[in-house]
Amino acid sequence: MPQFLPGGRAVLFTLATGAGASPWLNAQIVVQELGGSTRRVLVEPGTDARYLPTGHLVYEREQSLVAVAFDVDRLAVTGEPVPVVERVNRPNFAVGDDGSLVFLRSFDERRERRLVWVDREGREEPLPAEAGFYNSLRISPDGSKVALVLADHESWLSGEIYILALAREALTRLTIDPSGDLIPTWTPDGERLAFVSSRDGSFDLYMKAADGTGMVEQLTDSPNDSPPWSFTRDGKRLVLGDYHPETGMDLLLMTLLDGSHESEVLLATEFDEWKAMVSPDDRWLVYQSTASGQVEIYLRPFPAVQDGRWQLSSGGGTHPRWAPDGREVFYKSPDGQLMAVPIQTEPSVVFGRPSMLFDGLIVNDDAAGDGYTYDIAPDGQRFLVIKEEAVAGGQDDPLAGLDQLHVVLNWFEELERLVPSKK
Repeated sequence: MPQFLPGGRAVLFTLATGAGASPWLNAQIVVQELGGSTRRVLVEPGTDARYLPTGHLVYEREQSLVAVAFDVDRLAVTGEPVPVVERVNRPNFAVGDDGSLVFLRSFDERRERRLVWVDREGREEPLPAEAGFYNSLRISPDGSKVALVLADHESWLSGEIYILALAREALTRLTIDPSGDLIPTWTPDGERLAFVSSRDGSFDLYMKAADGTGMVEQLTDSPNDSPPWSFTRDGKRLVLGDYHPETGMDLLLMTLLDGSHESEVLLATEFDEWKAMVSPDDRWLVYQSTASGQVEIYLRPFPAVQDGRWQLSSGGGTHPRWAPDGREVFYKSPDGQLMAVPIQTEPSVVFGRPSMLFDGLIVNDDAAGDGYTYDIAPDGQRFLVIKEEAVAGGQDDPLAGLDQLHVVLNWFEELERLVPSKK
């Protein structure tokens, strides 16, 4: 998000590392003079800074616009940051030289998320669990429990993991950490959960007993994101993500034996590969990749991933999941439909045309920590989905759930009042 500063001798930009949505958590706003190699950090955290003729930097931080006085000659911040506009969709704002401000705001407070069972014909059965800002879920291997991420409404990064016991309809908090815990993944025996957390500044991999006992175990210590995707049947191997600036998001295979946890590269290309799921018989891997120029679903042998590749989706796809019997692959289409692809792998790979099971029920939330917004029951006949509905004003409220562009005229006057500059 670069911008030349007046005079053309320096450029202002955002510097971030990591993958998915996580880079913005600790992103820096920096300035660098042309012809030089020294970067000066002006503000952190923050993204998408703009220099204004009033002598301010305005940037986005935690869905708010923040302003700080800035000396463009010395390339230095000269005051304290002050929030000036709340609830702005990152990074959708612009400022005109005449003092006009325009920004995008979502009416998220007019929507709520609920957990709903949906069968193959699209018939719904809501769970009695209370509404909340759910952004990831995984059903336990025996189907008795659901691991959920329940986040603060303003920031999914504040999410914590809860366990919902379906028979008792009881919701119990599993993790407590101010940095947030995301993307829970069950071990095959249902005894533990792998998840990622930014407790040390990067999204490392952790494990914890699903009944809440014992300590949290840290499995990775890396500046790269390490989201857990899928265990093998014996629980001794885990496919996880690994981000590199040169190759994007890659896939690693971690071996968990006798308390050790060593990782090796499973799949690394010049494209992003993520959300990988091992088949029920441990012989195949489905994942999503940008290899075609858009995100599509692919199939490879496992663990010999270089022995073949097939594209299963058509027209884009995310969130691949295997049917429990291994005879279908499900995924979300770009417009929110749940798609099913019939597949057989013996004696050779044969798969059919994708068909829609149901439409418009699964929340569109790909930025929510790379979590899964639906899962399949062990019987393969029902899907648990996170559904978002309009509230506060009623379903017929024309503003419910919509984004709006807001225009503020003569905004520089308000900016000077809130954040006086010396310009």
